[in-house]
Amino acid sequence: METKRYNFSLVLGRLNHIHIGHEMLINESIKVSKETLVLLGSAQEEGTLRNPFKFDTRKRLVEKICFKAKELRAQKIVVGFPKNMDGSEGFRADR
Repeated sequence: METKRYNFSLVLGRLNHIHIGHEMLINESIKVSKETLVLLGSAQEEGTLRNPFKFDTRKRLVEKICFKAKELRAQKIVVGFPKNMDGSEGFRADR
């Protein structure tokens, strides 16, 4: 069994208009870490120029990328991280 360099890695971004660079970043995190946490920022935003996709759509795309990764033994968690209307931060977890 291959030893992972890190116990934990974090990928943080809106990942709206997800592209090959995001895929490479997520796959590298899975490759080198036992667990990978993907935080999807602006989880409450959708239908705007900067945030056209819903959280659930972005989550499915990230999971598809993780499924294609060779290191599938790594656990991944996808979390939505919205900015609340009052400027405070909050989160919504989906496992």
